[in-house]
Amino acid sequence: MAKKTEEETTIEPTLSERMAELLHGKKAVDKDLRVKLRESEIEELRKALEFKPARSVLVRLLVRSQLFHSTYDPDSQQMAYNEGKRRFGIELFADIAEVSPKHRNQVQGEYYDYTSSKSGK
Repeated sequence: MAKKTEEETTIEPTLSERMAELLHGKKAVDKDLRVKLRESEIEELRKALEFKPARSVLVRLLVRSQLFHSTYDPDSQQMAYNEGKRRFGIELFADIAEVSPKHRNQVQGEYYDYTSSKSGK
């Protein structure tokens, strides 16, 4: 029986582990892997959007990001903070729109329903 080399016994990292490496810049990741990771993200988001409780969490994150509000504040540090929150919301909403226009419209409607109910309108 031949002795296994270290290369043969190395366990391949999971897709999630590779994504973590990519996000934290620990390792150069090839273009094909980036495409696979993005496809995986989109598919996971698609599944989440079909599930009402998960969609509600996403809507609340969008509300907290103040996606459809001005970020202006006389205090420049507060304005930068507000813009950072809004930027997160823009990216999340763009991902939702990429998944499907139906989900984008649904989430946008739920966003307005949520904000209207909280403001007492």
